[in-house]
Amino acid sequence: MDYKGYCLWADDIPNPEAPHYIVITSSANPDDMVMVVAISSIKYKTDGTEKYHDKACLLSVGDIVDDKGRPIITKPSFIRYEYAIDMRTKDILSKQFDDKYRYKCKISEELLKRIQDGAKISEDLEPRFQKYFDFF
Repeated sequence: MDYKGYCLWADDIPNPEAPHYIVITSSANPDDMVMVVAISSIKYKTDGTEKYHDKACLLSVGDIVDDKGRPIITKPSFIRYEYAIDMRTKDILSKQFDDKYRYKCKISEELLKRIQDGAKISEDLEPRFQKYFDFF
């Protein structure tokens, strides 16, 4: 199964204490691995200024909606490339069966391209993930 462009709720990314929405950014490589990124909301300091966040790919309210048209992103957010991981597609499927990952939608091709382009310029993405650029 090609998960590229899928948005899921993940109960363990970056860890079980801080679950996030994730997006599968690539098709599987020959080892059946895909690149997965997390979505985080932009946080603010007490004075109202933004805390640090990666500006390589910002998301607006409504950029991601579920299959019924309801917004998944409900506040300004960003792709948190520092939380990127690689996963086997069979593990994604297994986590869906175990209800640890919940399908939300398939994102638009335009948004997927913005996320992929952001990966190429983000200073927070580990260099080891560049191998997935060939599978964008």
